[in-house]
Amino acid sequence: MDRRSKTFTTTLGDITLERAYYYCSSCGNGWRPRDQALGFGDSSLSPGVTRMAGLVASAGSFLDGSKLLSELAGIFVGAKCVERTAKKLGVSIATDEIACVEEKPNPSHTVYAGVDGTGIPMRPDEVAGRPGKQVDGSSKTREVKQCVVWTADSRDEDGNPARDIGSVTYSAAIESCAWSHACGDTPPFAHRVERELTRRGFFLAQRQVFIGDGAPWIWNLASMIAP
Repeated sequence: MDRRSKTFTTTLGDITLERAYYYCSSCGNGWRPRDQALGFGDSSLSPGVTRMAGLVASAGSFLDGSKLLSELAGIFVGAKCVERTAKKLGVSIATDEIACVEEKPNPSHTVYAGVDGTGIPMRPDEVAGRPGKQVDGSSKTREVKQCVVWTADSRDEDGNPARDIGSVTYSAAIESCAWSHACGDTPPFAHRVERELTRRGFFLAQRQVFIGDGAPWIWNLASMIAP
């Protein structure tokens, strides 16, 4: 055991901590208990800055996120660090999204669900070899599919139904919704929608409303998860 110093970025700026470092000669792994106790884990960012980095990363490019943190909070977090943090958070969120599927009754009489898809710009290496709508047959985008669930017991000033504040949840991913009688397997995005509807108590509601446009895949999906 010895003591080692490391500089961490917090919401109040950089701090340098000296912590006990334990090393296992058998497995070759090191352990810093204080890092875990303070919520740093294996990162150099505090939990607060980690949340901030995830938020700015979702709003634009990683470089823009780095600039936002510098301008608004006086914190320097490089673009690559914002990227690494966002990807790490994404993996954690994706794991929880699959693992945490507890069905709870929804207090609303009616629960609404909407599904759609849209193209999002991608880096060239992400669409290499994929057919698309460009003149040369290539693609500049990939389709991200999204499910949104909400209730509308509230009324606006004209007496029309309005989405209840805080009732809206989303789940989205670049996942396939292709299905055929030949394969018989439920596609990944259909599983995602089913998990979100289960979490929101959609299947337990007295009235269930499923909304979509005329895309066949949407109604194929609806028939798979809510026959």
